Amino acid sequence: MHTVAKRFLARANEARAVLNSTKIDVVSSADILGEHYNLATQTRALTSKTRTKVSIVQKYLDEKVRQGPDQAGMIDLHISRRELAAIVGVLLFGSRVVSIPLCEHYWPLRTWRELMAVTHWDEWASQLPPIPANTAKQFVSWASAVQHAKPVPITAEASAPGLVLFVDASATGWGVVAVRDGGTLCDGQRWSDSIGSSVVAEPLATWMAICRTVNANDKHITIFSDHLPLVYAGNKGYAKCFTYNTLLQKITATFPEKIFRFEHIAGVNNPSDEPSRGRKIDEKKLQEALRHLNSNVLQVKNDKNGEDGPEWEATALNPLKNLSTHQMG
Repeated sequence: MHTVAKRFLARANEARAVLNSTKIDVVSSADILGEHYNLATQTRALTSKTRTKVSIVQKYLDEKVRQGPDQAGMIDLHISRRELAAIVGVLLFGSRVVSIPLCEHYWPLRTWRELMAVTHWDEWASQLPPIPANTAKQFVSWASAVQHAKPVPITAEASAPGLVLFVDASATGWGVVAVRDGGTLCDGQRWSDSIGSSVVAEPLATWMAICRTVNANDKHITIFSDHLPLVYAGNKGYAKCFTYNTLLQKITATFPEKIFRFEHIAGVNNPSDEPSRGRKIDEKKLQEALRHLNSNVLQVKNDKNGEDGPEWEATALNPLKNLSTHQMG
């Protein structure tokens, strides 16, 4: 610890930083900017001051929820947009510190984004309109989750070799190529309904692939997809898009102890493309993918905003995509 402290002081001196004290004290725990670090257990949590803030938020929101909704099923929180922004800021900070999956709190975050869309600064001080009772209850649940979260490891568990899934969706079906302990499994199925957009098809295909291949012994699962938006959402743990977020909710609820990581693979290199169309797997493409699993060759971006295949041409660059979500229910 003294070595680390001396190194820090040396760097501070090089940067000409002015410190209140240069005395070195070895401690087993410390509070830093709202985060409590326990070096003995190698965990971090919220400081008591931050937990107090979250507790105040929870009690206030819970009181409003207990008053009940109006005839339209809405609850008035009696706060301004600025105050809601402060509440969400505290909850976002707390969620990051104690590793709470934001995908579990989709509707509070969506409501917050919509209510923050103002055209003039004066509107920040204006009172919020009533919000749906269910959303208000989910705000309370979010605050409660942050308030009662247990300490988490300071450093994330290192990724290790495990199950690797190559997943793809087409207009006709989904496909997966699973790689585990040197062996491969190819599977897929046709859609029972017509799906008009990869925004629906890709997360659905991913969920079907996970359910078909993941077993109790799998700890680390890496998912290769040629759908870039899903890759970004998967690694962030939350998505603004309902179908992506629904997938992440299902993963979190069903496999809480497993570690999922998403990687991008260009559509032309994805060995699951053929199975998704009901065709035999391309062995040459599969061997090429396996050869470059740990290289950047697989991660070349598509030129279609993450969508691949002729069936997705109409929606690839269209911001108003077909967002039908009944298949993810």
